[in-house]
Amino acid sequence: MKKPFIRSCKCCGEEFSTTKLCKYYVDITHQKPHNNFIQNTKRSVFSELTKEHYKTYQIFNELLNEKSKIVKSKDFLRGTGAKLGVFSHVENFEGENTNILFDIAIIPNENNIILKRKQHA
Repeated sequence: MKKPFIRSCKCCGEEFSTTKLCKYYVDITHQKPHNNFIQNTKRSVFSELTKEHYKTYQIFNELLNEKSKIVKSKDFLRGTGAKLGVFSHVENFEGENTNILFDIAIIPNENNIILKRKQHA
């Protein structure tokens, strides 16, 4: 028989006796709320990081509407509230590495920005 040892619960610090090395909680009623708290914290941090991406995407999407390409000045886009330095990834688009925000290519020009909706295969 294994010797029991004392551990403290990760969520509340309550001490309990166990013989298992992998047991970190008193029981399942302590584990679920603590894990939910951890996941909610991660989600809230991630949503703060992506908030500007979604806001900018909504603005670009409304401007494009049904069009496949538009040209707007940088000042106009800043005035709408779009963050011009925000993009989700870089992709080879029409032979050049281009910043892409979800499915909209952002192609900077001198004083203008060209927004093109990518065609899905």
